Amino acid sequence: MILVHSQSLNLNRKAGHRRLYLQCPAFFMFLLMTLIAPCLADAAPEDPYLSKLIAGAEQRELYRQRNWHILLHYKPSLHGVTSLIDDPKFFLAEDGKHNPEAELIATLRALFQPGPENDEHPRCRFVARFDWLKQELEIDENRLPAISCNEFQRALNKVQPRSAVLIFPTTHVNSPASMFGHTLISIQGPYESKLLSYAVNYSAVTDETNGFAYAIKGILGVYRGYFSILPYYEKLKEYSDLKRRDVWEYDLNLSEEETMRMFLHIWELRDIYSDYFFFDENCSYNLLFLLEAARPELNLTDPCRPWVIPIDTVRMIRDSGLFKEAFYRPSKATRISHIASQMNDAEQKAAVEVIRGERAPEDLTQKNLTRDGEIRILDLSAETIEFRYFEKELTQEEYRRRYLALLNARSRLGQPGKASPEIPTPIRPDLGHGSNRLGVGAGFWKKDFFQQVSIRPAYHNLLDADQGYLAGSQI
Repeated sequence: MILVHSQSLNLNRKAGHRRLYLQCPAFFMFLLMTLIAPCLADAAPEDPYLSKLIAGAEQRELYRQRNWHILLHYKPSLHGVTSLIDDPKFFLAEDGKHNPEAELIATLRALFQPGPENDEHPRCRFVARFDWLKQELEIDENRLPAISCNEFQRALNKVQPRSAVLIFPTTHVNSPASMFGHTLISIQGPYESKLLSYAVNYSAVTDETNGFAYAIKGILGVYRGYFSILPYYEKLKEYSDLKRRDVWEYDLNLSEEETMRMFLHIWELRDIYSDYFFFDENCSYNLLFLLEAARPELNLTDPCRPWVIPIDTVRMIRDSGLFKEAFYRPSKATRISHIASQMNDAEQKAAVEVIRGERAPEDLTQKNLTRDGEIRILDLSAETIEFRYFEKELTQEEYRRRYLALLNARSRLGQPGKASPEIPTPIRPDLGHGSNRLGVGAGFWKKDFFQQVSIRPAYHNLLDADQGYLAGSQI
C-alpha cells in the first residue's frame, strides 16, 4: 500500500523527478543484493563428503552413544542432558553444553574448517573426539584440511603412554583439603621407574586464606577445577615429604590402546575448567571420567551419590576389576618414625644432638656407640634434616652444608652388619571398613533398657577398626 501510494504521488511531479524515481528500484535492488551477499556466501553448498558424514552420524544417532556422552561429560538433567564441563571453550556448538546432537554436528563441521592454523584447530584441540568419530564414521583423513598438531605430538612423544596407575595419597587430618585423602592417575611410559611417569591431577584453583570462606566456597562450587599434568616425582615429593602422607599405587590393567584413549581425553581437558564442588564434583569424581574414556564399558560416574569420598572411588575402581597390584610408598615422616623405633635411648639422644647441630657427625665415635648404632643415628639425622628443610625450618645453604656432612659420614660406615627391618606395609586403605554405617542396638544401662539407631554418613571414628585408616584419627 505504501509503495502504490508513493507511485501515485510521483505521477504528478515533474518529468525529471519521475526519471529519478524510476531509477530508485535499481538502487534498492543493488542495496538489497549487497546486504544479502554474505548470507548467500554462508549458504554455499556444503562439502558433499561432510554432508555424507553428518547424514551417517544422524542416521546412526551417534550423539546418543555412551562414548560421546563420556567425552563431553554429559549427565542426565531435568531437560535431557547437561555437561558437567562449564568452560564455554569446550563446546563448538552454541548450545553444546545441553545438546549432544548439535555438538556432534558442529564437531564434524569444525574438522573441515581451513583455520585456525595447526595447534588451535579443532582437530588438534579435540583429539579424542576426532579419534572416536574417525573410527565410527571411517573418516578419510586425506579429505580433510592438512593440519599439523605439533604441540600435541610433542606432548605425546614426551609422555609415551603405555599403562596407568591409580595414586592414593592417604589422609592428612591437619589440612581441610586433604583430610579425606586424594586420588590422581599416573601415566606410565616405557621406563621401568614409576618416578619418570607423569601424574594427572584434578584440583580446585584457590587463593582463599580464610578457612570458613574456603569451606563455604567449596561447598557452593565457587572455585574452578582444572586438570593438570606434571612429572610424577614432583607430585610424589609434595605428598610424601611436604604433607607427611603415605602414598599407595594401584597398577591398573588398562591396555596400551586404552591408556592412549585416556591420554587423548586428558589433552582435550587441558586449560578447561568445571565448577569444583567439595561434596560431589571433586578431585576423585572427575578422575573417573578419564577411566571411562579409556574403557567406555565401565560405569563409574553414573551412580547417584550425595557425596563422593576419595577412598570410596578407590573401592569402586577396585570392584570394577581394574586393579592388578598395589604398592606402598611410606612418607618421610613414616621413615623417620620407623628408624627412631629401632634405636635405644643413647642413640636417640645422640641423634637429637646431631640434628640440633650440637654435635658434628664425625664426633659420634666418641660416644662409644656400635657401628650399627652410628648408622641408625646418621640415617635418622639425614632424614630429619631433609624434612626440616622441606618444612622451611632451614635455609638452603644450611641444609646443603649439614646434609652433605651427614652423607659423607654415613658413606664411610658402609652397610650395617645386621639388616635393618623393613617398614611394615599397613593394611591397604581400600580394605578398611566402609565410609558410612547404619547401626541398630539395644542394651541395659543402670538397670534401664534402651534402644538406639545410629547413622554415620562418613568417615571414621575412634570406635572403628584402624585397619586401612590413620590410627587415632576421627572425622
